[in-house]
Amino acid sequence: MMFVAAMLFTGTQVFAQNRTHDPEQAAKRQTERMTEKLSLTEDQSAKVLNINKKIAEEMQTARTSGELTTDNRRAFRRQQTEKRDAELKKVLSEDQWTQWEAMKKEQEYRDGRRGHGQRRQKQSVN
Repeated sequence: MMFVAAMLFTGTQVFAQNRTHDPEQAAKRQTERMTEKLSLTEDQSAKVLNINKKIAEEMQTARTSGELTTDNRRAFRRQQTEKRDAELKKVLSEDQWTQWEAMKKEQEYRDGRRGHGQRRQKQSVN
């Protein structure tokens, strides 16, 4: 039993070490998901990849520079999301934009179920 617990712990550590904050990889993964879910053309996919790379690099720069504090992290993310959405709106069709909005809402819902929403609820109760 101790062996199994040790293997699970080790596996978890290895998994966590393999997760990197490589902006290019993050942009590629996001673009692949978007290409699949939104049925992007090759041209759209290339443009979306450039948008996602730019935003991911800006996020990484802010994260590593130390300019993000607990107080301004959420505002910075919101600003980056708005910037990305403004660029995406130029690339996506109306139908794809509607699907993108639905994807974001679904993600917000899932984030809420993982605890982020609960935290906000607790803060508003106090």
